[in-house]
Parts: sequence; C-alpha cells; structure tokens
Amino acid sequence: MSNSEPDMFEIDENRRNGITVRFVYNNVSTHLNAQYDSKGNLRVIKLFPKLKYGTDYHELLKEVSEDLTFRLQCYKEPGDALARMHSSVRRKQDGTPTTIRGAVIDRLFRDPYLEE
Repeated sequence: MSNSEPDMFEIDENRRNGITVRFVYNNVSTHLNAQYDSKGNLRVIKLFPKLKYGTDYHELLKEVSEDLTFRLQCYKEPGDALARMHSSVRRKQDGTPTTIRGAVIDRLFRDPYLEE
C-alpha cells in the first residue's frame, strides 16, 4: 500500500480496533467513533450524527470526520497531530470551543482512548 501524498505517513495495516461513545454538543447527539492501529495509535475519527441523512449539518459532520482523520494520518505520532489541532481551536471567553470540531478535538486531546 502506498500513498499518493508524499507528506503522508504510510500506515502498515488496514485492520483497526475501534471505540464508539455518545457525544452531545449543542443538543445534537452523535456517536463518536475512534479507530486505532495495531500499536494503539489513534488513526480514524468518525462522527455518526442522529440527524436526517443529507441535511447540511449531517454532511458537515461527515466532512469534519474526514478532515480530522486526514490530519491524524499525516503524522507518524497522532498525539502530535492532536496537540497541533488542539492549539488552533477557536475558543469563547470561558475557554469552551466555538464549534463541534473543536469540542471533538478537545475530547480526543483530553482522552484519546475515550475511557471517560
């Protein structure tokens, strides 16, 4: 398996273990699925919103999943990617993220194995 992007880290295996938890942001319930490679590194993020398929917000959350997954796979160590994304999250004055993307990043940065 090879990647066409020269800056991407090549993943050795396609089989991933995953964990799914319920995630609520702004009264929108989604399932947050995190998938890990054989070494336990976070590699794939998927959001499964409980919204009508095809609506704008549903599609937006699918794009957020793809964006976060791409960013995680660009680094050999996903912790580095999470730290970089966490440092760029826009926040309100009270420190909470302004978007669901930021809330997902905060959750994964705080607890990448979704044990909380």
